[in-house]
Amino acid sequence: MDVSIAYVSNGSLSEPAAASMQLVQAHDPSGLRVLGASRSLRRALLADAEVDLLHAHGLWELPAHYVASAGRRLSVPYVITPRGMLESWALRRSRWKKRLVGWLYQNRDLRRSDCLHAITPSEVHSFRAYGLTNPIAVVPNGVDLAEFANLHNMRGRLAEMFPAARDRRVALFLSRLHPKKGLLHLMDAWARVRADYRDWLLLICGPDDVGHRAEVERKAADLGITQSVALTGPMYGEDKLAAFAAADLFALPSFSEGFSMALLEALASRLPVLITPGCNFPEVAEWNAGVIVRPNAEGAEDGLRRLMAMTQSERHIMGARGRAMVEANYTWDKVAAQIIEVYEWLLGGREQPECVVSAT
Repeated sequence: MDVSIAYVSNGSLSEPAAASMQLVQAHDPSGLRVLGASRSLRRALLADAEVDLLHAHGLWELPAHYVASAGRRLSVPYVITPRGMLESWALRRSRWKKRLVGWLYQNRDLRRSDCLHAITPSEVHSFRAYGLTNPIAVVPNGVDLAEFANLHNMRGRLAEMFPAARDRRVALFLSRLHPKKGLLHLMDAWARVRADYRDWLLLICGPDDVGHRAEVERKAADLGITQSVALTGPMYGEDKLAAFAAADLFALPSFSEGFSMALLEALASRLPVLITPGCNFPEVAEWNAGVIVRPNAEGAEDGLRRLMAMTQSERHIMGARGRAMVEANYTWDKVAAQIIEVYEWLLGGREQPECVVSAT
């Protein structure tokens, strides 16, 4: 199966990571940049007479609309992956703008999609609640376990980059800094547990989004916890792996997630995790790989105390269960095989796969 990727460039995507991608097309933005507009991308999609199937990721911006329009114009099936953007919390953000975009094109594109792709089972309920009756393929994201094979050799690297982490246990938050991630109530919880765990550091890693970092820094100062909190900015590649290697637990107390790759990577790194129901990972409780708490300060405090009170050996055992969960369900070979089955079904080459929930 030949695969091509087309995207609107913002200067942040480097060379393609996968050698199997025969073509990666970067298109310049034009027009309404706030909606990801690109005349070049639109023309390229409509001009590709050899395409058999199209797959769009994300909602509300124009690239996904270009995919849907091209699919209808070229009479080829198209798939849309909303990536958490139809979750109730996400829909409440910028509600009127999303209603306008929905009226203009997004709702039509969704309704006419040959198949929707849900990354978690809970997304199926979100799709149906939005009024969509399409078939839905439930296929998660995956992780390359080979990336985490040498974490034990990287444990000292974080302290070299951030001396505040030296000789301290680390509670790691790694995600973009956005209000939906629950950082403010995590800070409140940290202020409450800090006196009992003075040898711990809350390490906050991730790029700033909508100016939320300044709000987090003000919160830390107001709570008087700046000596036990460190903000590193974004961390990628080996720097990110060094953060996972140095951590003793991972915390993501979000209000809403589509599918958190950082959480999946933390589990692959054998870290016990603190998450909320909005993270859409109920398997964490089923595998006893962490704690699932309410998305507020009281819930985060309870989760932190439960994990921080454990011995190092107990946390390692819990983290090993999370790793086993990833190995069983979330490796790329398993995920890719399911997606290929969906594509073959849409192209008429096989029966409906088990991962597809029929239309209603």
